[in-house]
Amino acid sequence: QLSNNQELTEPAENIFIGACPSYQREIETVYQMILQSLKDDKSLELNDIALLIPNIEQYRPYILNVFERDRDELNRPLIPYNLSDYSASRTSFFSQGVESILKLIEGDFARSDVFDILLNPCFWAAKKIDRNTAIDWLNLVNQLQIYRYYDQEERKGQTDAFSWYRGLRKLYLGLFLEVDYRLDDGLTPHSLIQVDRTNLTVLIGIIEELNSWRQKLSKADLLGSERLDVFLKCVDSLLAALPNDYFDQKIRPQLEHDLLQYNSVLFDDATLFKQSILDSLSNLRGSSGKYLAGGLTICSLQPMRPVPFRHIYIAGLGEGQFPPKERRSSLDLLYQDRLLNNNDDKPESAISSAQRARLLLFETVLSAKERLTFLYRNRDTAKDRDLLPCSALLELKSYLKIEEIELPLNLYSQRYKNQKKDMLALGANLSDIDLRISYQAGIDSKATVLLQSDSLELQEVTQVDIKELIRYLKHPVEQIVKARLRLNDSTTDDISLNDDEPIHIGSEQIYNLDYEFLKRCTQWLVTDSSIEIENLIANVKEEIRFEYCEAFPVEPFTEVSLKKFNIKSYQEKLATVQKLIQDYNCKLVSLGVDYDFSIQLENRCIELMGDLPLFGIVDGHLHIVVVPTSNSKTDSPKDRVSALLTCHILKRLIADQWSDFTIHVVTSDSKDYRMNTSFTVWPTNYLENLLTDYLNGNIDYLPLELSLLKTNMWKSDFFDTTYSEQILKDLQENVEDDESGYLQLMEMVERKIDENTFETLKRRWQGLTELATSAKKPSEKTTDKSSKKSASKATKK
Repeated sequence: QLSNNQELTEPAENIFIGACPSYQREIETVYQMILQSLKDDKSLELNDIALLIPNIEQYRPYILNVFERDRDELNRPLIPYNLSDYSASRTSFFSQGVESILKLIEGDFARSDVFDILLNPCFWAAKKIDRNTAIDWLNLVNQLQIYRYYDQEERKGQTDAFSWYRGLRKLYLGLFLEVDYRLDDGLTPHSLIQVDRTNLTVLIGIIEELNSWRQKLSKADLLGSERLDVFLKCVDSLLAALPNDYFDQKIRPQLEHDLLQYNSVLFDDATLFKQSILDSLSNLRGSSGKYLAGGLTICSLQPMRPVPFRHIYIAGLGEGQFPPKERRSSLDLLYQDRLLNNNDDKPESAISSAQRARLLLFETVLSAKERLTFLYRNRDTAKDRDLLPCSALLELKSYLKIEEIELPLNLYSQRYKNQKKDMLALGANLSDIDLRISYQAGIDSKATVLLQSDSLELQEVTQVDIKELIRYLKHPVEQIVKARLRLNDSTTDDISLNDDEPIHIGSEQIYNLDYEFLKRCTQWLVTDSSIEIENLIANVKEEIRFEYCEAFPVEPFTEVSLKKFNIKSYQEKLATVQKLIQDYNCKLVSLGVDYDFSIQLENRCIELMGDLPLFGIVDGHLHIVVVPTSNSKTDSPKDRVSALLTCHILKRLIADQWSDFTIHVVTSDSKDYRMNTSFTVWPTNYLENLLTDYLNGNIDYLPLELSLLKTNMWKSDFFDTTYSEQILKDLQENVEDDESGYLQLMEMVERKIDENTFETLKRRWQGLTELATSAKKPSEKTTDKSSKKSASKATKK
């Protein structure tokens, strides 16, 4: 019928197959084709159009994203629609609250699990609170530094640091004690200045109630009937259906009805009990609007859905998506029961679920009146490979000679404006703004003028942290992967998800304190360089102890962790830093705060951000002080890298104030590095080349692991072409010994060494290594000889 009963010698004009690079593009294509169809055919109504999807759960987020994006003057979707056949467990606040309770029971009482419940609207309805109160509680818990575990017994350690019990005790004591009061166990009341006290006792009671329910439901010896009764009471106490949500009001009775269908003996096992609850929630079917009414019909591809629509769109027909896989496992009791227990006289059907799905697709094909469109994902961008359509679609394509239009990944191109007006091309290859302009104005040429305009060019500004560049120099693949996956170190936007303690308490010491101690000492010395070292150490220790007083364990354990800062090595290191600060008037500078520093790359403006090491300038000579946090007696190459990169930045920033430099690495065996006296030309465009490689995602393989940086690379003739063959040979040997964890896991680049490897190594590192050579210190013998000579000369005179 769709091919007008013609012989199949020509491609069918009313049947299309769209190959889309993503799920999002599939739905966007349908959306734009519907707009164009309504524009071309005035008699077509939305009730005549249907979008059928085999796996609607997978596509529902993309449907909402596309169809809720554009709205009219009355804030209604531009294309009204009804959505059916999806699971309501992901959209119902009550269902999410039940799942949060299950997660809390199994977890370690982490902050994120607790506030999954406290920030649920159904919890607000049950406890008669509002959202502002819950947010105030979240901020208060963040100030109390509560992260996980209820008390010391759950931590199974020597302290109750960062636990709920310790934090709530501080909060309770703050109601009637002064802030400077301190208990025997080191606990101090929390300051309640600018804190609403009206609901504090309510918060304490809620946390104790949550822990009480958690303790009851986590008992291993609880009978199944008792477990069900306690759980339903817990749900009734913590959650209440919203008054204006009719669907949520049905979940609680339906959940109880489903659970009562099981034999209570099964619930003796907590895992089976949890799975039964999740299965009941997943079977709750949700809907938005009324099926077949109110606009476009969007539903799953299942029996009784294919009705005679004028236009039918079927998405999700990709490889592995359709038809569904047949479950023939012997563990599937429903499948075995269907095969073995055929007690009635009805013949057993030999049609598998996959075959039924294929027949359902063909039934849908016959039900379409005017236009039929198939869509599938043809590209897996994560694995960088092409995908094929399902077998049923390949059969239709070969028989009906359907024209397949591949939708490219490129969003913007002038070529699309000059093509013939094709449904799929118009719906997939233009940006959202261009499509909106073209549709509303009805003229494509206006969008073309906008694209051709040169006056709308805006310069892109990109911020790059100095630490990112240093990590890129050391481990290119690892840093690029982190940057692309947005795994860079940063503060958590949602503090309710912050479950990690700022310091880690072990059996003998508190970790991450070395960095905190040296950083605070350095900042203090910059402010007051005349302070005594003993007083400095005592002041910083007291400052840390006061700030983390609620996190530290009992007093003896605290002193064991902090007393190491009184040893001689720390005093000598701080004394050296103090002298360098006094001699060279060193200061701390942060790019983006104290100075603005940017580099121009073609049409991009790169702004460098981050903290610079200590530095000072005396008589046109730059002095950079590096204070490693490790206790190593010798300097490490990684300590030099940040200082040398700082030299390049300061050469651009304040080049008129200095011409030579010295790097002071403060260790037990302190070492100074200065500019090579024979190096007369400053490396040009080094920062530009490094930033270009990093922003372009250049992940050329370099098996460094900083092993070469310790010795050969810092020699002045390392990058000479005469030694290039030996360098490549050494690099090849390092390939086998490379232990880069990210590279072994990701396998993103091939491990091979060639001439390009040497050029990459030279481009990224020569600009740093040629700047620094060890400053020669006169030996004691030389000093004695020179003193004797000067003495003898004086005697002769």
